[in-house]
Amino acid sequence: MNIYSHYSERITNIANQLIAEGHISLSGDPAIAQCEPPRDPSHGELSTNYAMVMAKPAAMSPRDLAALLVPHIETLDGIETVSIAGPGFINMTLAAKIWQDRI
Repeated sequence: MNIYSHYSERITNIANQLIAEGHISLSGDPAIAQCEPPRDPSHGELSTNYAMVMAKPAAMSPRDLAALLVPHIETLDGIETVSIAGPGFINMTLAAKIWQDRI
C-alpha cells in the first residue's frame, strides 16, 4: 500500500467512526477520502479535499467538517502537523520516520 492510500484509508475510517458516533449525520453514503501531494509543496506532503466533498451530504461547512476531522487526524501514527487551508483542504506533514520506513 502506498503512503497516499494508507492515509486515505485512515481518514475514511475516522469519518466513518464520527458518523457512527453521531458527530456527523449524512444525507447519503459517505465518500472515500483521497490523499495526494498538495499543489504547493510548502503545504506538506499530503492533502485531502475530503471535508469539501463531504460537506454537502453532512450539511456542514467544509471548514467546520475539517475542524471536526483534524484532531483525529493529528493522532494518526506518522502525522507531524495538520492544518486547514482555504475553503477546507486538510494539509498534512509526515514525520521523517514514515518516509524512512517506506524506503
